[in-house]
Amino acid sequence: MKRMKTLLGVFLMLAAGYSLAVFPEWPSYDIEEHEYVDLLDVAGKYHLTLTKHDKYPNYVSLISYDRTVRFKEDRREALIDGVRYWMSFPARKRGSNFYISSLDAKKLLQPALQPSQIYIPKKVDTVVIDPGHGGRDTGAKSAYGLEKDYTLDISNRLHDILEEKGITAICTRTEDKFIPLENRPTIANEIDNSVFVSIHMNSSSPGSNAKGIEVFSFTPQGGPSTADAYDPDAVKRYWPGNALDDASFVLADTVHRHLIDDVNAFDRGVKRARFKVLKHAEVPAILIEGGFLTNDEDATRIDSAEWRQKFAQSIAEGILAYTEYANEKSDEPYEIETPDNSDFITLTGPGGEHRIALSQLRFAIIPRVGRLSL
Repeated sequence: MKRMKTLLGVFLMLAAGYSLAVFPEWPSYDIEEHEYVDLLDVAGKYHLTLTKHDKYPNYVSLISYDRTVRFKEDRREALIDGVRYWMSFPARKRGSNFYISSLDAKKLLQPALQPSQIYIPKKVDTVVIDPGHGGRDTGAKSAYGLEKDYTLDISNRLHDILEEKGITAICTRTEDKFIPLENRPTIANEIDNSVFVSIHMNSSSPGSNAKGIEVFSFTPQGGPSTADAYDPDAVKRYWPGNALDDASFVLADTVHRHLIDDVNAFDRGVKRARFKVLKHAEVPAILIEGGFLTNDEDATRIDSAEWRQKFAQSIAEGILAYTEYANEKSDEPYEIETPDNSDFITLTGPGGEHRIALSQLRFAIIPRVGRLSL
């Protein structure tokens, strides 16, 4: 038996820059050329009861005394405790059984339901705040103002709130200035123990009634972004943002839940995107869309200084909750054991003891440091 303690396990994960999600080996099913898992297996993992609805046969719920997860056949939308999330692939029904993609089980349900299983390698003591647009790039506009001005105002408010709480806050711009998109995450990449939060306002085409708040984290490798159709070539591409996409999801989820609880706005969900500012981020990174300047209801709220202060406060509370969690998690050691000639290792650490296929670790680490040899 080979036994490798904290140093090896943490070194490899830090070298790769990866958050490590421990995930069981479940039976998988090929549905429309994608790998799916049975929701009955998913329910068992999370100690939930699978409940079907006689009146609504296209719906299925996973329920416990304090959690409810709901899916609809052929939809990418999922509701977890009443909050909206967008999956990479639609839920499917075959016969009387419901299925979700393996990717969504690993990259959405696990960090949403069991964030304690997500390895976060670094403490957080700095937040890089990115006010969207600036200078010649005005962004969206309403009858009341410009996106670039609103995002700067909110970012300044967020900066001051975080500083008062003892968190170092740095803004990518502090004035009406144009900054290329690819330069914005670089600022965070060069700062140890940081996270990146980009703030925007939304817009839609004339005649649309789109409204509400949505928060994006980076799209996991193998899946399409929320707004995109499946492209088999595009989804294979690995970006720096994939290294910490689990940690980024937890940050997005935490901030989004605070916003939905505190700010009077429609919930458009936690979504995925390959935005430039996310794909080049080497730290946990999210992008917040704070409402539609093309919707009069949203635009009126956004123009209110009182609302912008509340919006900034809610973002800060979400970041602080994530920071507290990340700082607690990053102190927890990992221990790795593997029998000689085994295809599995045992990882002991946050969340207990778990058996993991080496192939899963290789898939995670190859893009950055090559083959993992134990």
